[in-house]
Amino acid sequence: MNEPIDTIITGTRVFDGTGFLPTGTALGVGGGVIRHIGAVPDGLPGACRVINGNNLILTPAFIDTHNHGDYHCVDPGNDGVSSLAQGVGTLIVGNCGYSSTPPGAVHPVLMPQEGAHNAPLYEHLKELAGGLVLGIGDLLGHNTLRRHVLGEPRAANAAEIERMCGLLDEFLSAGGMGLSVGLNYPEATGYSKSEMVALSRVLARRGRPLTAHIADQGAGILGSIEAVAAWGDIAGCPVLISHMRPISDRYDHLLDAIFNIFETRGQARFDLYPYAAGFTTLGWLFSYLFQTSPSATGRLPAIELEEAVFGVCIGGFDDVRVLASSFPDANGKSIGAIARALQRPAGETAQDIYIADPATVCLYERESRPQTIDRIISHPLCLIGSDGYLFGHNHAGPCHPRSYGAFAGFIERYALTGKVACEAALRRMTSEAADFFSLADRGRIAVGLRADLALFDWDKVGESAGEDGASRIAHGVDMTMISGRVAYRGGHGATGLRSGSRATPLADFT
Repeated sequence: MNEPIDTIITGTRVFDGTGFLPTGTALGVGGGVIRHIGAVPDGLPGACRVINGNNLILTPAFIDTHNHGDYHCVDPGNDGVSSLAQGVGTLIVGNCGYSSTPPGAVHPVLMPQEGAHNAPLYEHLKELAGGLVLGIGDLLGHNTLRRHVLGEPRAANAAEIERMCGLLDEFLSAGGMGLSVGLNYPEATGYSKSEMVALSRVLARRGRPLTAHIADQGAGILGSIEAVAAWGDIAGCPVLISHMRPISDRYDHLLDAIFNIFETRGQARFDLYPYAAGFTTLGWLFSYLFQTSPSATGRLPAIELEEAVFGVCIGGFDDVRVLASSFPDANGKSIGAIARALQRPAGETAQDIYIADPATVCLYERESRPQTIDRIISHPLCLIGSDGYLFGHNHAGPCHPRSYGAFAGFIERYALTGKVACEAALRRMTSEAADFFSLADRGRIAVGLRADLALFDWDKVGESAGEDGASRIAHGVDMTMISGRVAYRGGHGATGLRSGSRATPLADFT
């Protein structure tokens, strides 16, 4: 034992990322990393802190494979309690095609705080260098990249594709995690197979993944998944399909065929959160259904819109709830209810709201049946990605419960009920997520790895985010440690310590 131990954790059931270690195993932590695993060593320094785990489970801190906290994570006033209270120690951000670099307009899907801005790479790297509440691994957003290079949604020419590939390679060489695409958002308009394969080849040279918000989660979901998987096959890069599920209940019969796409490939996985509702901008709805957006001088056919929305939400516009908009008296109400109050067709009202405030965000309730979510999230190839944000204790604005409850809800509703075996559930939130993103310094408990740890009462872990009038903060997690320092204590909240830093892949195949 050559390095000093400043903290010893005893009396726990230790899960090392692959399985449980023998009873009586203690962990010694020093200098932000794990220094000792085994019996409590003799000769510990007198200043060594002892944490008695009271027979709770100690695991690697969880890895959220899909998060949108790009701007929130660098906010010095954000203590990150939404994730830390669930035992999450690392977020993968830059998802759905949008990231906080390169320079360009800030996209509302990332719910930026006032003053947020997209930065050039050098400034982006400086912001993520340290002083974060937890680890942040960042993807480059394809839509953000296209907007930076093309200036408008259209097809890219050969020179522009080459420039995008160069910027992606620069990002990856600086430790970026990979590339994310959001193929049914406006900025992706005009993308081509040649563009995507070229970018995927850049990823393949470094062993980094392509993550995809696919073009169609409805009738064309099979073709959309197969297209992305084929880019990965041609280029040789891993593929992760984001929040993978058929939208509405019309396409549930395709699940077996969807699973087969992943089961027959060695480098393809998907992620999901344990909820049937989605959350994004209102503008996404028009782009998804009609590949365009309404304007004061160009509206969509209201009746066609009202019919098409049933392909997104089981209850149509009664399931599209406005959470944040400057449109008068809209927040918290469904578009169907707003339309009835105004005595105006719902298809017109939806466009009125968007035209008044293009940054409007909505909760898309009942996008899927709970039984469909059960089948997908129970699949062994499904990683857990919240698709949420990083919120502090003072956040009181609108949000989907997944930000506060995705991991706690997965444990409570799937692992504790036996739908997913305990060890399998823990592996998918720790070592398997780390392996997919080549994060060799976390996701496991081993000497020399980061001391990112979660201590929790397995039988009491659960979410509060979906309970009316209750605290949003998850319960059952006793402690979350980031780089050897306690970032969260159950019953006390986030400590405010900022010992996190940028997470980078340790495997580089150039």
